[in-house]
Amino acid sequence: ENAHDCDDTDADLNPETLWYSDIDGDGFGFGDFSTASCEAPDGYSRDASDCNDYDATVSPAADEICDDIDNNCDGTVDEDSAIDAPSWYADVDGDGYGDDNSTAPSCLLPSGYSAIGGDCDDTEAASNPDATEICDGIDNDCDSVVDYDVSVPTDYATVQDAVDAVADGEGICVEAGTHYGSVYPYGKSVTIAGAGAGSTFLDADGDQFMGVWYGETVQVVGLTIQNSWYYYGGVLDMYDSEVSFTDVEITDSGCDDGYDCYGGLFYSYYGSLVLDGVDISDVSTDGRYQYGGLLYSDYGSEFSLTDVTVSSSSFRAGTGSGSYGRLRGGLIYAYYAEGTISGLEVTDSSFDANAYVYGGLLHAQDSEIIADGLVFDDNEVGTLDSDYGYSTVYGGFVYGGFVYAEESDVQLSNASFAGNTVGTGDWLDALFVAYDGDLTLTNTLIVDNEVLAAESYSDTFGTFYADYYSTVTLVNGDISGNNWDIYQVYSVLGYRGYQADFSVLNTNVVDNTMTGYAYAGLIYTDYPNDSGYGEFSFDYSNDYGNWTS
Repeated sequence: ENAHDCDDTDADLNPETLWYSDIDGDGFGFGDFSTASCEAPDGYSRDASDCNDYDATVSPAADEICDDIDNNCDGTVDEDSAIDAPSWYADVDGDGYGDDNSTAPSCLLPSGYSAIGGDCDDTEAASNPDATEICDGIDNDCDSVVDYDVSVPTDYATVQDAVDAVADGEGICVEAGTHYGSVYPYGKSVTIAGAGAGSTFLDADGDQFMGVWYGETVQVVGLTIQNSWYYYGGVLDMYDSEVSFTDVEITDSGCDDGYDCYGGLFYSYYGSLVLDGVDISDVSTDGRYQYGGLLYSDYGSEFSLTDVTVSSSSFRAGTGSGSYGRLRGGLIYAYYAEGTISGLEVTDSSFDANAYVYGGLLHAQDSEIIADGLVFDDNEVGTLDSDYGYSTVYGGFVYGGFVYAEESDVQLSNASFAGNTVGTGDWLDALFVAYDGDLTLTNTLIVDNEVLAAESYSDTFGTFYADYYSTVTLVNGDISGNNWDIYQVYSVLGYRGYQADFSVLNTNVVDNTMTGYAYAGLIYTDYPNDSGYGEFSFDYSNDYGNWTS
């Protein structure tokens, strides 16, 4: 017996019983703060297992959830048994799609798993719901159908014969090997699938590979196109139709008409063209007038380029013809068209004319172009090559060494223009030209380019030319290490003309050099900001190490 015992029926309750601070009121106290008492003081608990006494959602009685907190005070944060842990799908083949029948819960994505299921064969990376069906004996796109019923040459001798034979909307397989001839669907929608680029070769035998003119939907998949030549789309001429090329290689093709070339590889009028995973190399064009070395997207057309590469190719106009050759859009000429680009890499190629170049990469006229992930590196634009010499034909003029936006909206993001050589015989407007249009560059590198001129009194405005109600916006850019070997440069950034706005934000303009004379350091304009004829701004940016900063 103890006269001071407060409850002689409970051995754990006595004047020396410890109670633990329970600030958050969740019924669990914190062991570092205690007091002895027969009765529970307000705000205290006999349980000392709370691991966070400032959060009522955290206690040994709580459920673990995925929130970077040890909710149930077991010493582990976000364990796999958390009640809201998502299930992940085992992705053995690493193609981004997992096996629906093999899952594991975890707050974070485990190694070797995917958030997306639906893989029909998790041992084959070429087989998943996002893959394109090719003729390789497996179900590539997980639609439970392997290849197509009709095959060339097993069932038909040529691709054209097979296209003529199948019903509208069906597909044909083109087996590994080289197959000759052109393809004309003549109003029939069809899929032409090879055994993979580098395995199936379609050789147009010096003619145009395909013409699609009657509202068809045509898909070309998993093959190599070669030896395809024509002056209206060296590979494809299309009107009011939908055509896609997926996982395709194109080589030894183009336009060598010697007169005019409308789309070195692709010409589209009122059409929809999709290039996805297309590798283009060793192609060439050489017409008097060249409209788009790769693509001429004509009136009412739209195009989409995804993961397209162009390398070791030559796009020329007027060479050897004795005429005033014009190259409009060294790679792409868009005329009243819409285009999206998501991953385009152009390297080690040349874009030349013996008189005029309008946009070494792109000439957009009354068009809208949105591009992300554009690389234009180590190319030659209008180079002063001895085999056609600019000075021999009316000097030589470059209007937009890289981009010419004429009454168009051109938006470039995450782009690189590096290590290029731009040559002119007489005059270079600028590397980027906007005339009555909008040009926006975000996260763009313009570095280590070389600008050359043949004439001793050649001029250029500089990097940009914005005139006549144009808007040029440069955000998060880098203009550095460029060298201007030309008689006169108006300024390092270029020229702002009548009713044009030029905005530069968070951009480095540094260490650019020249061998001639400069009218101004950073920007040249005929109209001050307070004139009411447009404005220039240069905010949170750097300007140093240039010729007359």
